[in-house]
Parts: sequence; structure tokens; C-alpha cells
Amino acid sequence: MAAQPRKIIKLLDWQHNSLRNLIESERIPDGQFIRRWAWWRKLVETFNEMIEASFTPEQVHHYVMTLRKRPLQRTPRWEPMGDGCQKMPGTVYLDLTEEERAHLVKAYIELAQRLGAGSDSILVDAANRRVLANMFAAASGRGINDRSLVACVIDLRKEGGILPKLGAAVRRPKKKGGFDDFDQAQKA
Repeated sequence: MAAQPRKIIKLLDWQHNSLRNLIESERIPDGQFIRRWAWWRKLVETFNEMIEASFTPEQVHHYVMTLRKRPLQRTPRWEPMGDGCQKMPGTVYLDLTEEERAHLVKAYIELAQRLGAGSDSILVDAANRRVLANMFAAASGRGINDRSLVACVIDLRKEGGILPKLGAAVRRPKKKGGFDDFDQAQKA
């Protein structure tokens, strides 16, 4: 079951800036949106009222995360907030044992390779989050809700060196144009 690519929502400049202003006023970085889901739903509801739209929290989250990954020269881009952001209270990540962290990393790698997608794709898809949570629970014997578990994956990624960069390991190979050999060309 391959992850289906999501289309990014289209926002006008003033809508993008309104969203950014809403988020910046609370100083909550994009990495915490999933862990503060009730807050995020409320913020998206406010945003929708402001711009007279009906985006889902998942759509707006995908928009932010997609723009966050863009290179510096490509606009629009979602810039990181930098220092002075709110810290996430009571993260589950701090309570994981070394063995549980190892189980989480293994489950994440296995799921990411199976889906051909990384943590952000797993994060925004509820079905994929549940699969990750089930894989972790089966391996570790500890049940943790899917959103908290993905937050743990993000913390592991940010800590550096703990969560491997999968890059080419999860990307689907690109099909080459043309023919591999002369015989194929003759048959065409």
C-alpha cells in the first residue's frame, strides 16, 4: 500500500501571511502542531473564519510542512521560528526506555520503507499513524497513542543521529525515459 501524494492547498499571499501571524502570535513551532492537536484544530477554525474557507487541520498542516521543506530560494516558504518558542510540556519521548526507542526507530524505518514516505507523510495520515502505533505496541508491549508516538519520532529526528535519514531509501525510483537496449527500441 503506497502513500498517495497529497496536493498542497493554495493560499494567496495575504492568506499565507494571516496564517503565519496567527501561529507566530502563540510562538508554537510547526514541529509541535501534531502534539497540540486541539490547539491546532482551533487555530485552523479561526483561520478558516478569517479567510472564509473550509480547510481541514490536516490540509493546513500539510501546507505548512510542505513549505517548511522548500529550499531557501523557493517561495513561498515556511520559515522556522527560531529561538523563543514555547516548549512542549510532558512529552512521552522523555519516558521511553532505550529498548522502546530502538523498537520505535525500527518500526518507523520499516513503515517508511513500506510506504515510500518519511515521517511527515506518516504524521499527517491517521491510518499510517495507527499502523506505526500498532507496530510499536507489538514490538515493545507498550501502547502509546499514535499522535504521541509520531511526536516521539519528531523528537528523535530533531535530536540528531538517533533517527536515520532515509532519503533515497524511501523514495520511489524514477523511471528512465527511452530504452535500455537496442532490441527494445527495435520492438517499439
